[in-house]
Amino acid sequence: MNRNFPIVVLVIILARFVDTAGQTNTTNAISGSAIFSPSFLTAGSRQTIVYFVIDNNYEDAFDVTFTFGNSGTVTRAGGTQTIPFTEIILQGGGGTLGEGLTPPDNIDILSNMTAGSYTWDPGLSQTTATEGYVLKILVSWDANPESLAGVYTEQISAVITPRL
Repeated sequence: MNRNFPIVVLVIILARFVDTAGQTNTTNAISGSAIFSPSFLTAGSRQTIVYFVIDNNYEDAFDVTFTFGNSGTVTRAGGTQTIPFTEIILQGGGGTLGEGLTPPDNIDILSNMTAGSYTWDPGLSQTTATEGYVLKILVSWDANPESLAGVYTEQISAVITPRL
């Protein structure tokens, strides 16, 4: 019997600032889209679970903080059974990252997470705007053939903070 266990990813979209005192509007935005519905019966390796798209034109750039509601573990709805991710990776996936910033290159979020959160700092300044820059979060997990059927969820929020 093939049992697929969907995962629900909650993406919180935050932060858009408009500078009314200048001649150029400032942009600081992040949006996300979940794309994940795995079977946890077999192991998974670096499966993309969510994309985030960033637009920012602050010279002093930005940070993005990812918060995982279950600290990188999917939890069965209505129960206590959990399945931990064995790897959570941050990668760049296209668009334009501002000149002078460093793209994420297989950053190990899971090992660098503190209290369920990780902050990506691409650098201190950019000389061109970040436009439509895509961040991907990929996860791995071990096979869990003993898992009960149900919906397993992890909630991920992403907050972009400009350096003012």
